[in-house]
This record gives sequence, C-alpha cells and structure tokens, in this order.
Amino acid sequence: MARTSRDMKITLLDASEVARLLSDRDRLAEWEQLVRACPWATAYQTPAFARAWYAVYRPTFAPLIVEGRAPNGALVVLLALASGRRNEEVVAVGAPHAPYQGWIATSAASDFILGALAACGRELSVDQLTLRHLPKGTPLDWMHRIRGGVRLATRAVRRGLVSLDDITVEASPHHDLNGTVPGRLETLTARPQLEAVIDEIASQCDLRGAARNGGMPFRDDPQTRQLYLTLIDEPGLLHAAVLKVGDTVVASHVGVINGPSVSLGLVTCSPAHAARSPRRLLLLLLARQLHDEGYRVLDLNPGDDEARNRFATHADHVHTLTVFFRRRAYAAHAAARLAAHAPRRTRAIMGIASRVSKVRRRVSSLGLAPSLLATLQGRLARCWSLREFRMYGLPASEVPKTESGADLRRDAIDDLVLYRPFSANEMSVKEFLAEAVQRLEEGQHVYTFAANGALLHYSWLIERTGRAGSDFGHEFGLPGPAAVLWSDYTWPEARGRGLQTRSIHRRLRDAAAAGHTMMFIGVRAENAVSRHNIEKVGFGHWASGWAEYRFGRVKRWITYAQMGEAPEAAAHAAQHAWK
Repeated sequence: MARTSRDMKITLLDASEVARLLSDRDRLAEWEQLVRACPWATAYQTPAFARAWYAVYRPTFAPLIVEGRAPNGALVVLLALASGRRNEEVVAVGAPHAPYQGWIATSAASDFILGALAACGRELSVDQLTLRHLPKGTPLDWMHRIRGGVRLATRAVRRGLVSLDDITVEASPHHDLNGTVPGRLETLTARPQLEAVIDEIASQCDLRGAARNGGMPFRDDPQTRQLYLTLIDEPGLLHAAVLKVGDTVVASHVGVINGPSVSLGLVTCSPAHAARSPRRLLLLLLARQLHDEGYRVLDLNPGDDEARNRFATHADHVHTLTVFFRRRAYAAHAAARLAAHAPRRTRAIMGIASRVSKVRRRVSSLGLAPSLLATLQGRLARCWSLREFRMYGLPASEVPKTESGADLRRDAIDDLVLYRPFSANEMSVKEFLAEAVQRLEEGQHVYTFAANGALLHYSWLIERTGRAGSDFGHEFGLPGPAAVLWSDYTWPEARGRGLQTRSIHRRLRDAAAAGHTMMFIGVRAENAVSRHNIEKVGFGHWASGWAEYRFGRVKRWITYAQMGEAPEAAAHAAQHAWK
C-alpha cells in the first residue's frame, strides 16, 4: 500500500513484507542507519528490538510498518506498529513493554508523520492509535497542521532520571541482608543465566503487581517471559542483574540499554526480605555498576511511580500522543475526560453503582436465597449473640515427632499468585495478595499447597511474638516470645484431605527448630472441624476470648484455662466493658 505525500512516498508494509524486510541485511542496515541519524531515537525503535518483539508476539499481533522514502529512494522515516489478530487494535511495537513509542526520521523529514497518520486513517480499520510515550525530543510542531478529520490529544508525563555521576553507595557493596550472609549483585549476560532465575523474578513481579493494582504482568501475559529471554539474545540490548543472598534472589532488575543510558525496566524484590530494603540496595548497587560500565544516566521511565521517582536526581517531561481517526473515538475520549473532572455528586453516584455491582456478583455467585440468608445471619450475629474465640497452646517438648506436612511449601510466592476466591464472600485476588505482601514484609511465614494451577491451602506462622489477636477484636498477651499459627484456609473442594493437620505439623516443627518453647493457635469455637484437628495434634485449651453483641454494641473479655493465666490477665479482664 503506497501513497505519495509531497515529495515522499509513504508505504504500509504488511506482515509478509515486514518478514522480508527483517530477513534482508541491506534493508536492516538501512533501518539501523536511520536510527543513528534520528536525534530522538531510542533502543525501542531499533530493528533488534522490533525483531525480538515481533517474533514473540507473532501469535497475537501481525507486524505492520509505515515507511517513508525520499525521491531518491532513501529511507527517511519509519513507524513500527502491529495489528491485533483477534481484534482491530493497532499498537506501537513493544506495547505495553516499551516505555517509548514513536517514529524515527531524519531532521529533513519532519512532515512525514502528517502523511503517515493520514495513510493509517485511510488504510486501517482502527479508531485510534496511542503512542506511549514519545521519546524526548520528538518534534511536535506539526500538530497544528493536521487535516482530514484526524484529531489529536497529548498529555505531558513526568520522567525521573538519575545522573550516575551524582550517585554514591552509602554503605559497603556487601550490605548485610539477613544478619549473617552478605548480598551480592550478579549481572546476567546470557539466556541460560536469565532462564535460571526468571521464574522467581516473575513470581515476585506478579505478587507485587497484583497487590498494588490487581495486575500480574507475567501471568496475564505469558509471552512476557519469552520476550525477556529473546531480548537478552540480542547483543547489547538488555541489562539484567539480580541481588542474591546465597542462592536466593531477593531483588532483580531487567532493563533495556539505550545508548549512554539504561531504562529502569522490570524491578522486583522479595517481600520476605523487605525489612532490609533489598530494592533500595539493588538500585544503589546497580547505579554504581552502571557508572563503572560507562553509562551516564539511569532512566526511571515516565510515570507516577513514587518509589522510583524518590530515587531521581532530576526530572523532565515527555508526552503521550493519541491519534483519533474516527469521530466516535474522540467523542468517547472527551466524555471520559469530563467524567474524570465530574463533581463529587457524580462520583458518589458512580460509587453506589460500584457497590450495586458488587452485590450482584455476590448474588450470582451464591444464589439469591443463600446470599440473603448469609447477610441476615451476619446482621443477627451483630444484633444479639455471644461469640467465643479459643486460643490453644502447646509446649515445644510435646510437639509430635512426625514428618507430616513435608509436602507443603514455605514462603512460595509463586503459589500465592494462584489464589482465586471460591465465592464473592472471600477476599479478591488484589486484597488477598496485598495482605500477603504486608504479612511477608512483617516477617511472617506462609505455608502453601497448590495443585493443578490452584492454591488449595494456605496458613501462616508468626515467630517471636508476645501478642495474638482474634476474629472478634481481642488481644491475647502470650507468655514470653512465642510462635503463633494462624489464618488457616483450605479451598472448600480440597477439604477432608488432611491439609490443615499436615500444615499444623509442619509449622510446629519449624517453630520448634527455630527455638520457640511455646506455640499457640486460635480458632472460632463454632468451627468444630478445625478444633478437632487442633486438639488431635495435642494442643490444649489455653484461653477464650468472648464477645457479646447487643444491638450493635459489643462487650469483650478473656478467660483463661488451667494451663495458667497470662501475666497480663488482669489487664485483659478490664476489657469486660461495653463499647
């Protein structure tokens, strides 16, 4: 498909033509020459990056390139795109992984984009094209000359930058991450090295992403893993490093090399080591290493990531460009902008609609009658009821001598990302993983059992604590630093297999091995199955937390069994008051 714009010939290359281009050494050299001649070009516009991305995403995207040639046949402009095979979406090459998307051109071909966008509007059945973000220095003075019903929208985005000449590592390069074993930064230069750790990197990335915004980059897009492995095969394109304690990856970075700078790409860290700030240590060590390797800038990439921007030494702005080829697309964009600036009353109405939608999901999950019954039971319990939460204790000397539970995994975050709520009453994936990250960062340990791509059981262990809570708002004072087993959950369809009992055995062994002399576990008194499992292991009733509800008010108190009252029993008795 060819069009002439003034003295330039604009051609849209389809998938077969792009395949021929990528196998033609002369045309690839021509593309490379244009990259060198373009003042604003980045690594994301190079043939090496495009070749890798096209190869990995071939099943879902068909390559599409818009090129412009001068009258003498020289390549002077190029825009690498891709069209969705399952929809009519057109994206820039690298989306969504490339933080810089745009065209490359010689300084004499600044008007190319006018003809290219007009050609895309005529030849492609798409409503819009978004380039996120244009490389710094991309000319925008052509925008006022756009014609043919095409509309544009731009948005400035802050970009943090780190001058590597201004960064110093304040402590030793071998910061102590766990009290005994020094951490070390390892650079990965070949596919086998990256392949050996990428699954751990993916788990850390998905856990953190789901906890923050509900997204799992690797799980949601399985091709992401292959993309990084393919990119590292391209010489000089990828910089990858991991921070290790022993053989454990506690933090990692994988970013694209862009001339004298490196883009801060994928950054992960283990929540279990969060107390010692492995992410910050990784960035400091990485900055020093990049400086020693001759790089001048660490590009934190455009966006509002506060954790990244706090590390910046200075900042500038780049732009996102959206091109609307159809009026309906621009109208939808304008309506969305109005909604974003809607008054408080409108947003409140939208919030009500969201809550109504949540109720609908719950009803569709449980059915109308069970949903109404569960709601009614919850209301009645808070209106008039007496609830008991039992706390059980077991001395380390009485821990059963068994290897039961060896099949459960400890702190396996790749199991956690397999969580799915069984019903609308349970935590969402985002809520569950956000809570899991917080607990791991606090030093708690999780035990999991997964099968067939599903998390069937999880339970937690808190070490060296003097406090334990209850489901009804109590706080138990424990004798001495103790271990607390809590938050046991088994997927309904996996119950009856002994998972909770095996989990209790495993946690008791680990707690005893860590030097604890007393272990505790709590359960609601009405949970007969869990109480049976707990008592069968050997736990004895130590205390009960009582909650008496009367028309929305609650009175709490704690009573102690014959195992001996806690030193702070008198203080807990003072909770026997209406609130």
